Amino acid sequence: MKLKNVNDLLGGEYLAKPVCIGSDIILIYEGTCLKEEYIKKLKELGVQYVYIRDNNNELNEIEENSYAVKDHIIEDYRVKIKNLLERHIYSSRSELAELKEIAQQIIINIMNEDKIVEEIENLKEHEADIYEHSVNVCALSVLLAVKSNLDMETINSIAVGSILHDIGFRYIPISFTGKIMEELSRKELNEYRKHTIYGYMAIEYEDWLTNESKDIILSHHERIDGSGYPLKKKEINKATKIVSICDEYDSLLCGICCKSMKTYQIIENLKAKNGITFDKEYLEIFLEFIALYPNGTKVLTNEGEIGVVVKQNSSFKERPIISIIKDKYGNNINKEKDLMKYLNVFIESVID
Repeated sequence: MKLKNVNDLLGGEYLAKPVCIGSDIILIYEGTCLKEEYIKKLKELGVQYVYIRDNNNELNEIEENSYAVKDHIIEDYRVKIKNLLERHIYSSRSELAELKEIAQQIIINIMNEDKIVEEIENLKEHEADIYEHSVNVCALSVLLAVKSNLDMETINSIAVGSILHDIGFRYIPISFTGKIMEELSRKELNEYRKHTIYGYMAIEYEDWLTNESKDIILSHHERIDGSGYPLKKKEINKATKIVSICDEYDSLLCGICCKSMKTYQIIENLKAKNGITFDKEYLEIFLEFIALYPNGTKVLTNEGEIGVVVKQNSSFKERPIISIIKDKYGNNINKEKDLMKYLNVFIESVID
């Protein structure tokens, strides 16, 4: 390990210690390979010296660790994608199984790219909730692209762009975890919105990314009426249109810099924006396969019973199968009701 002036870095060196801003904000993690854009950012932030690994044993250790990290991330993605699709997607069992397999395979394929794994692992360490959000957005975007019958080349670009769409947060020395956009100061809001530009600057000249993937990173907050950012453009390509819908849905669901909503509230919110801020064709396809009451949702019926949604009915998303856990008198029971058979029973509200 040796201390090296940032001006003397050539690119390709590995950090022996993390680069920090202040006392507790890690900008770049130990073991990261310093690419040219990282070095440029270090200079912009006034970082003068970094610790670099300098022997073969350390490099071999990095390589072994990278394989372990890669396997862990791929398995983590496999589990998360499976859980998300099974919980939120409204479809017949056979179609869901097929869609899940297609989406998983596409995403696992792109995760075999070392550069993608490196970016995602760094994002996970920097902002854990943004990492979770990126997993969800990628799975939903791939699914929407498949359902929209796009060609495989475009679908792969969407998969890569969506998995990396928020990497710009790595270059912001402020954590937005648990914060709400309406409560941010003007300075914080401006910094938050810069994540699209920072992300794009980090990958602008990378030849392993398609132009569509790069545009997703830059433009996923643009809207077709020109109300988005950072460029306020109205002409948006189809790949970015798809990711922007999925990003909005999951941001509202998870509460990414906003108050979280229930699925049925988000659906109503998106319907109000149909053809205004979001592309009408893709949004309608998206709303077709999103479950109104995802599995695991606790609900109150019009008969005063409390139940939990356990399965979706492929023919009618408003009437899932629920497991009644309390009767109208408050007694604990265990009774399954298929609302397609109990036609006088309907969901009155969702219970937090």
